[in-house]
Amino acid sequence: MSAPADIADGGGHLLGAGAGVGLGPTSAAGPLGPGPIVGEETFQLPAAGTSLAAPEAKDYALPKPATTLPTGAPPTVAQLTALLDEMRHQDIAIRLNAFRNLGHMAQALGANKTRKELLPYVTELVQNADDDDEVLIVVAQTVGGMMDEVGGVEFAHELLLPLEQLTGADDPAVRKETADSIRKLCAQMSDANIETYMLPLLYRLATGEWLSSRISATALFSCVYPRVRDARRKELRQWFLALCKTEETAAVKRAATHHFGEFAAVIDARDVKEELFPVLQKLVRDEQDSVRLLTVAACVEVAKIFGREASMKPLNVTKMPGVIISFIKDQSWRVRHVAASKFCELASALGGSMAQSDAMLDDFVKLLLDNEPEVRTAAAARVGEMAKLAGPAQTVKKFLRPMGSGKQPGQSVLQQIVADTDESTAYTRAALSGVLMSLCTVLRREETTEYLLPLLLQMLKDKSSDVRLNLLSSFDNVANLRDVLPLDQINDQIMECIKGKPKPPGEADKAKAGANSGTAAAASPTSPTGAAPAPAAGAAAAAAADADASLANNPKWRVRLQVIQLIPNLARQLGEEFFEHRLSALCMEWLKDSVWSIREAATKNLTKLAEAFGVDWARRVIVPKVLQLGAHPSHLMRMTAVFAMADLAPVLGRDLTTEHLLPVLVQLARDAIPNVKFNSARVLGTLMTSGYVVLPQPLVEHTLAELKNDPDADVRYYADSSLQDINRAH
Repeated sequence: MSAPADIADGGGHLLGAGAGVGLGPTSAAGPLGPGPIVGEETFQLPAAGTSLAAPEAKDYALPKPATTLPTGAPPTVAQLTALLDEMRHQDIAIRLNAFRNLGHMAQALGANKTRKELLPYVTELVQNADDDDEVLIVVAQTVGGMMDEVGGVEFAHELLLPLEQLTGADDPAVRKETADSIRKLCAQMSDANIETYMLPLLYRLATGEWLSSRISATALFSCVYPRVRDARRKELRQWFLALCKTEETAAVKRAATHHFGEFAAVIDARDVKEELFPVLQKLVRDEQDSVRLLTVAACVEVAKIFGREASMKPLNVTKMPGVIISFIKDQSWRVRHVAASKFCELASALGGSMAQSDAMLDDFVKLLLDNEPEVRTAAAARVGEMAKLAGPAQTVKKFLRPMGSGKQPGQSVLQQIVADTDESTAYTRAALSGVLMSLCTVLRREETTEYLLPLLLQMLKDKSSDVRLNLLSSFDNVANLRDVLPLDQINDQIMECIKGKPKPPGEADKAKAGANSGTAAAASPTSPTGAAPAPAAGAAAAAAADADASLANNPKWRVRLQVIQLIPNLARQLGEEFFEHRLSALCMEWLKDSVWSIREAATKNLTKLAEAFGVDWARRVIVPKVLQLGAHPSHLMRMTAVFAMADLAPVLGRDLTTEHLLPVLVQLARDAIPNVKFNSARVLGTLMTSGYVVLPQPLVEHTLAELKNDPDADVRYYADSSLQDINRAH
């Protein structure tokens, strides 16, 4: 790879290849002439050749604190000198603070001294010090944001000096931040400065001896290419393609492949076809699977480019299918996994006719039936999106009608996934259940009833709680279930999924005891006899309990929490009458759960249900049960009633809150348990000051006044706080 003379010599002394970093000529006034006046003194940077090694460690009673600059005032000479010393300090926290203040130092020094003294000084620090990666990241971020401090866009190229040193860092995070900073500067630089300064920089990086420099170069081509003349663009394409074709280091080739699509997007479509696409075809067959998997995203971008040009569209039909087949037949499951994850993007880029073709959908079906569960799961999660691209006819034909191949010939591909209840396929079924309802928006109602309804009913009975939860969650994808499904055929199965099958009392107690014993065995390090428990037996018992238990009563409280969060949407879909007779009692039972997070979520649920079904329904169904909970023997349940009333008050309105909730809250404020009393006092104060009750309420104020003399300190505090809030409000 050769470069023209004007590029080889750097196009200027600042970025000249191999040029050393100096601190400038000396003068009588100092290293670079007189510095700016800060306070009453003249500040100057260390002279050229000054040792940049960290100062010797000394014993101090306490560690030295980092220098803090005053807000809104220029730093003093002493502070600037301290920050310069701290850039070489052994304590990483102090060095970080110093480099974060580079912008303030530059403002105090002025643009001229920043360009001629501060930036070379920082460059030499970065070049000679083997610093911590965290410090280098801060340097890259700070220097990249110093456009104004160096004199504006005209001098933005001056900031490339320290950033070029950072492009050779070993840590990928440092290189990424450095490349991002250079790209930001490049976006603001003039076209003339791009050719004068960025082209030499890019050439040095792309042909550098160290692979870290070549890796950094791959991220910069796309921002430089559109800003240079046509004569230079061909050279840039050659440099980039050399990193893809002749590069022997896999890490550099991976970086070039990662940025391949980004670079192709800024190139003329004809050049992509003639120069880049042949190289991409070779990368697809590269011996390193880490390179091949990155070509999937590149193919998506190239397909988009071909699709935008009428003369290039035939390439998406003649060339791209072969590339897709190579992805699907790849021996590495990682490549097939990425192909499954990007398949819908690729199909969309190829165009509607290709996305609906038998060949394209057959390729997707192969991914759904892949031997690796990760590949199947990635494909299953995109069934809904692929169905939208394929259309109703092809969706039924390829996904829902029986096929003559697969693990179970005679079943559709989705039936094969749903019917495979092995534990290793649970993730695939869970991914499919999360998108299955989106097919309702593609299919006609008759097709939904014929093909989709049996799958839904089977998944509602799946032994994995994740599958059932995802399916119930996917109901959100449909605006109105009644428009797409015969709810009379699915209501009972939904209830069985949530509440479980009714069991005789003896059998239910036995199942609960088995689940508890399994949980206890898993939690206990040893059995009562001192012997270690059998892990397999405990896991099997927990799995059996999870499969047998309903979602509402699942031994895992996080599962119960997810079900509670699904209830408001289910209530809207299934209707007020169905909910009142089949689910309202369950919602009240959750208020008595032993886990606080469940009780809290249940109280929030009541508010959402009241908003969905209206105030009259809430007054008739919810309020009586909440008031009844306020008289529960357990103080935890009474506290839950307090929180539920606090959440319901904004929905019920002033009159209903004053008539039904306020008397009970006053009564609970005189409870025997301090926690119940001070929470009631707090809620009473909120209701009185937020306009949720009819005023005045002397009984409330009298009750709070009495609580100010309560033996419990917390009760006294909240009572007094509520009274003060009431007095301020009125």
